[in-house]
Amino acid sequence: MGFAKAPLRDGMRGIVTDSTRDNRRKVGFNVPIAAFLDVSDSKTRALLLDEGPIFEHVRQASCWR
Repeated sequence: MGFAKAPLRDGMRGIVTDSTRDNRRKVGFNVPIAAFLDVSDSKTRALLLDEGPIFEHVRQASCWR
């Protein structure tokens, strides 16, 4: 049986340790988005809210503008 999320695992080769990348256990990380993303920064907001193909599928948030 193969690994789940093979493209993600392949993309992390050389970035994440092999023992972590090849671990078959499902492990989640509960981290608030504010812990690693500063939405008060204007450059970050502009990057997140820039026009892109995702907005063909989801409604664009107006709370950060």
